[in-house]
Amino acid sequence: ETPVEGYVVSSSGHQGTVTGQESLADFKNLLCPPCPNPTKLIVKKLVKGNGADLEKEFRFVVRINGEETRFTLKDNESREFTLPPGASYLVLEEDPYGDGYVQSAVFNGQGSAADKIIEVVFTNTFIGEEVITIEGEKTWKVPAETVLPASIVVELLGDGKLVQAVTVTPDSSGRWRYSFTAPKYDEDGGEIQYTVRERALAGYKATVKGYDIENLFVPPSTVTSTTQTDTTCATAQPSTATSTTQTGTTAAKPTTKATGSSGATSASTTKPAPKPGGNVKTSDSSNIWLWTALMIGSAFGLRFLVLYQRKAVRRGKP
Repeated sequence: ETPVEGYVVSSSGHQGTVTGQESLADFKNLLCPPCPNPTKLIVKKLVKGNGADLEKEFRFVVRINGEETRFTLKDNESREFTLPPGASYLVLEEDPYGDGYVQSAVFNGQGSAADKIIEVVFTNTFIGEEVITIEGEKTWKVPAETVLPASIVVELLGDGKLVQAVTVTPDSSGRWRYSFTAPKYDEDGGEIQYTVRERALAGYKATVKGYDIENLFVPPSTVTSTTQTDTTCATAQPSTATSTTQTGTTAAKPTTKATGSSGATSASTTKPAPKPGGNVKTSDSSNIWLWTALMIGSAFGLRFLVLYQRKAVRRGKP
């Protein structure tokens, strides 16, 4: 409360640790003229609890009419200040909750100089580091025949920073449960906000619900590749046709089917078979070279015979 001129303020319960269902901060204002004599303000420190560090220094700040003074106190130490008549004051401890300590309610921590002596006692009790237990469970939304991994890793984050990690395996009943034990407060006395996450698991999508994690099976995608072969030359598939020539009968016309790269089939019609007695043309060119060779050989043989006869006639002349 901001002091008002002409009033003396006394307070209780405005500092400390909430230990029950509710706490009351009480401020009382008393109308009175300023006291003629200065007021002595005493700030005292008490430390309790098994395992408490009696040499620990606790930091304080005193504001008298807006002017600050900072100092430290150990167990059972005190510091005195002189307040001018009617002066306002405020006494605060800067780190009451660090290192496992809690603070009891503080009386007369704020007010005005109305009495000869005002004593403000700060009592800190060591309770050790206050911890909380965080529990969660992992569930799976997968097909019945899916083979689950042997284990997973769940991480605990405090205020967004990784603080712990635990390997989780199914228990005897097949449930994937996990738990963490962690400090409730940080070094400044603020309550730590915890979250959980699962390390990435191939083939699954994780969803966090509070401290529980649900995994959804994601089937692998299938990529189908199609290979097409482009043939530049058509593959001829001749069909065998037998033609029979008879008097007054027209011979059948054989056809040849060609299959192209597109799979379409085209038909070409060959010339009709020659009539009996006509000139027969053969499409077999494999014997042309044989006939040519025989003709050339015959020509050379004939010329040799002619030259031989001429020589014989010359020899018979006188």
